[in-house]
Amino acid sequence: MKRKKLSLLLLCAALVLTVVAAMLSGEADEEKQTARQIEFPNYYSTQEREKRGRRQRRLQLLSRHPARSMEEQPSQEDYDADPLLVAMSGAAARSDHVVLDLTSLQKTPIGQILIDCMSQKESNPISKFKEKTGRSPLDTIERVAITDDVLFLEGDFANLDVLELLGKETYNVAENESVKRFYKKQSPTKETSSDKSDDDSPVLHAAIWNDSMLMIAKNDDGGVEEAVGILEGKIPFDESVFPQDQAYGDLFGRMSIDSAAHLFESNDAFATRFTEVVSDVYLHVDASEDVAIVADVQGENDTEMSDLAVAMGGVLSVARLTARANGNEKLHNLLEFTTIGHRGDGFQLEVAFPLSYLEKHLADCQWSNDDH
Repeated sequence: MKRKKLSLLLLCAALVLTVVAAMLSGEADEEKQTARQIEFPNYYSTQEREKRGRRQRRLQLLSRHPARSMEEQPSQEDYDADPLLVAMSGAAARSDHVVLDLTSLQKTPIGQILIDCMSQKESNPISKFKEKTGRSPLDTIERVAITDDVLFLEGDFANLDVLELLGKETYNVAENESVKRFYKKQSPTKETSSDKSDDDSPVLHAAIWNDSMLMIAKNDDGGVEEAVGILEGKIPFDESVFPQDQAYGDLFGRMSIDSAAHLFESNDAFATRFTEVVSDVYLHVDASEDVAIVADVQGENDTEMSDLAVAMGGVLSVARLTARANGNEKLHNLLEFTTIGHRGDGFQLEVAFPLSYLEKHLADCQWSNDDH
């Protein structure tokens, strides 16, 4: 199902290293994990505030406040906002979503490992992009946002031959001052009668906004048109979908409660309680040196969230004991680097991966040989 696939995608983006390391074959590690302190992305730092300030633009957006009467229409208002978060707000309200800061990630040790491994693959996506456009994606794309409906790429798309990426034979292009739209013609289906004129009606499949954002539809269901409409102030913008003070880290995102609870499906009682008391789950990853992951779990009732944090601690303790009993020292070691931090409105699940551990298990690029 689509939601399950995206949940797995988020898991790959934020927690895949746990899965990979836990499933590695071979003898247990003999080396001790580094004892030095790993810093977690627990809060919205001054550095992140400065980064947000550089990304903000003055946009005229349709007020998210409902009209006071049937006669009064919503009006446009000036917002200082991150265009990427604005564009993805519609799609993000319907699904799990994740944002990757490629500019930051490619400068990190783990980012370089991933790039090196991709470069060794026969189906190298970096080379394919460059062959089709004449430009490296590492120099073109700054951030990527993934939702169920739309893929958002933020960067420098001026003079980029997007048709080479999409396929010239199936697209028509329409342009205005700020938006270039790429329409894909639908092919008539066997189930559709030949006398219907809508069979070949064009569908907005992709668009470039202000030469700085490329939006590509996954399902051709209006997601790109919605994103453009929000940016142009024609469709209401809901800032609460992803608060800007949660938009920090080399990777960040938000999981639906059901998707997060699905990760605990082996413990029905805990998963059920999780869905009852949790209101939001935000993900943050810092990969500047080691890889530090935080799942920020929030709820409205402090007492219930405190009890859930204690229960989560119990789940982790059982997992550690089970891993040790089964002789899985790798998983046990990883769980030793997993902690829970309490806070007023919830708790934070912290997972740490020392760089030395990642280099040992990922640098041979064996994980990248699976193209599925």
